[in-house]
Amino acid sequence: MMDNPTLWVSLIVIATAVQPILVKLGYRVSLDAAQLLLVKNFFSALIVLPFVGAFRWLKKEEIWRIARVSVLVLGINGFSLLALKLLPAAVVVTITTTVPIFVAIVNRFILKRERLPFKFWFGVVVCFVGVLLVTKIVGALLAGQVVVKDLWGLAACFAAVGCAVTYRVNMETLTGTFDLKLLWIWAFWINAAVVFAALGPYTPMPSTDGWLLAVGVGLSAAVANSAFIWSIRLIGSTATSVFQLLQRPVIIICTALILGETLSVSQIIGVALVVIGLPLAQPKRLSEGR
Repeated sequence: MMDNPTLWVSLIVIATAVQPILVKLGYRVSLDAAQLLLVKNFFSALIVLPFVGAFRWLKKEEIWRIARVSVLVLGINGFSLLALKLLPAAVVVTITTTVPIFVAIVNRFILKRERLPFKFWFGVVVCFVGVLLVTKIVGALLAGQVVVKDLWGLAACFAAVGCAVTYRVNMETLTGTFDLKLLWIWAFWINAAVVFAALGPYTPMPSTDGWLLAVGVGLSAAVANSAFIWSIRLIGSTATSVFQLLQRPVIIICTALILGETLSVSQIIGVALVVIGLPLAQPKRLSEGR
């Protein structure tokens, strides 16, 4: 069961799908990004306790090697939380869906792990047009109606994408170097220590109404992060990213039903283009890169 990629990808899909919805609901009951970031990392640190028997001390160089990758998760979470504060969840999800494209490009041109056929680039163009429609940035620029809040939200989205791409390609290397359970423990505990040291003394406790949502966000994040690392070990970073596309239509439908967020016709077309384009934008893994 532990080596079944379908199980781990399914956990990623389910856990990741509910996160933006819970975050949005949390904001409605006065939770803030710092509180959510603290709770996320608290549960991530707890979820590895069953594997504490695999813990061992590492050399300083090894700890630093893990830390400089694991802290990228804090960037992903922080920027994503900011984006969800400023933009509709469906827009944030659609933009972050493009992560597999950039993972594939890095794996091709920097790490030489994959090759990119013509179909890949056609899918990239389709996705790019879809993202432009979803963000409505071109129309806003032409009409001179750019909203500063939206620009900050888009900047946060693309910053989260950058952190995610860097994290995924580097984590694939780490999973081939360290024992997976040991990597889990060090990565999650390092992040928890950083967040609690930086935010703990200055962040108030969530309200009574916010605790349940905060716990839900924390648990879903912990499960998604754990399943993600394990699936990378089994099938690689690009394949894991592509399989995560399963969650996108689910999130978009759920946000419309649960959060009452509406998209324009052009944005709906943009979402459809991204969902169609990403399966086309699949690279071919080079045998020597495995």
